[in-house]
Amino acid sequence: MPKLLKRNGYNIGMVGKWHLGFDDFKGKGGTAKQTMTGDPVDKGFDEFFGLWGSLDLPPYFYIKNRQAVERPTLDGKGKHYFMKDRFYNGNWLPGKIAPHFKHVEVTPRLTVEAIKYVDKSEKPFFLYFTLPSPHVPWVPMEKFKGKSPIGVYGDYAMQVDHSIGQVLQALDKNGITKNTLVIFTSDNGPVWHKRDRIKYNHSSASIYRGMKGDFLEGGYRMPFIVRWPSMVRPKRVSESMICFTDLMATFAEIMGDEFPEAATTDSRSFLPVMKGDLAYEVRDTLIVQGNNRNRGQAFRHKNWKLIPFKGPGGFTHWDRKQKNLPDGQLYNLGKDPSEQNNLWNQMPRKAKALRSMLEAEKANKKNDKDPS
Repeated sequence: MPKLLKRNGYNIGMVGKWHLGFDDFKGKGGTAKQTMTGDPVDKGFDEFFGLWGSLDLPPYFYIKNRQAVERPTLDGKGKHYFMKDRFYNGNWLPGKIAPHFKHVEVTPRLTVEAIKYVDKSEKPFFLYFTLPSPHVPWVPMEKFKGKSPIGVYGDYAMQVDHSIGQVLQALDKNGITKNTLVIFTSDNGPVWHKRDRIKYNHSSASIYRGMKGDFLEGGYRMPFIVRWPSMVRPKRVSESMICFTDLMATFAEIMGDEFPEAATTDSRSFLPVMKGDLAYEVRDTLIVQGNNRNRGQAFRHKNWKLIPFKGPGGFTHWDRKQKNLPDGQLYNLGKDPSEQNNLWNQMPRKAKALRSMLEAEKANKKNDKDPS
């Protein structure tokens, strides 16, 4: 994507969590060198300010381009936050930390850096702004604590909303709101247990079952919010199925790029949807990867969903000793978006047909015969 954007005259910057690895840095408590490679700048971005990974994994320090802003030289003890009975406890693990690094300051610091990038950009720009929040640890600023009816997680989510609002105000201040495409989304579902739903009378995954890592809709079916005043009419909703890989083909079409990479890239443009064709079908199939990579994939074809084994596949707890469970799961999401009615036993032919489609898709991709 950096290559695509740069050949069309864009300055491209990134602020936030990289978490895609460095060539000579293992993370998870390892020693961070002063100069690192394999970062966003080495992958084609013009500039980068942010973190090597999640805010719960050491070492804790900021990186600017290839340089550590302040090396993590101190031994941090880690910290457990708020609820003793909570999965993962909203904690950060002990390990190396930079002397002036404070977890609670990370989200506002990254927001400031994103605004700086918008303010100084002169030619067309692309900003990849990847906040580590509201991923754990949940560390809202003091002014957000207690503001949400769903506890500290909600407080932290409110702070994220505030940060995005600040970036949008920067677009307003620079007079570029009308012709700037803004996309706000997430990479996976929440970690929100049954006890959380009961305690707060709230489901962070809305009507969908499951959570982060699951094959169920709550694991990977994310909000995808677009604002582009010169092109997209507000308050409209499309049911078309898209994947993050579709961003690249969409950007190529927006820029009028011939996009020769399309022959080997699983990317399809959803620009027709943004232009107003809400019924346009971007893709009719999707292979779904769960948290456990050794368990294979689930498969979506239009409104049909196949999970060819028992269980959610990710973080959701389930009773593996439960008897009389079907060998797999089949859902009609058009009629049952909450995946409450498993049709595996009632519709074996449909399940078999979807499994065949899944295997054919995988074979085509492996042999590189199908550009999709």
